[in-house]
Amino acid sequence: NNFKDASYFHFLLAQESCKLYPAQSGPEVAEKGRTLFLQYSESAEVYYAYAMIYTYITQPFTSYQTEAIFNTGRFLLSRVQKDAPPGVSRAYVLWALAEAAMKLQC
Repeated sequence: NNFKDASYFHFLLAQESCKLYPAQSGPEVAEKGRTLFLQYSESAEVYYAYAMIYTYITQPFTSYQTEAIFNTGRFLLSRVQKDAPPGVSRAYVLWALAEAAMKLQC
């Protein structure tokens, strides 16, 4: 699972949506481009943050600090309230958040 790659390609899609729907084309077209940009950039942020959580859960040893895992889990929990992008597991996010909270004695 290459969540950092997915993040990068969603970031590229966000940039391309701005080019495909320029503001000079009219307000409806510009609004569609803005909507696509926000959608792709948000999913890029989620995939990038989830890469850290996924590595923390699946690898026996990671170099991530507990505070970073805790804050990344909080960020993801706020972003995937309604529906998560494909491949992003709320269970992994909650698991990592719970482990980090226990280590930090929160």
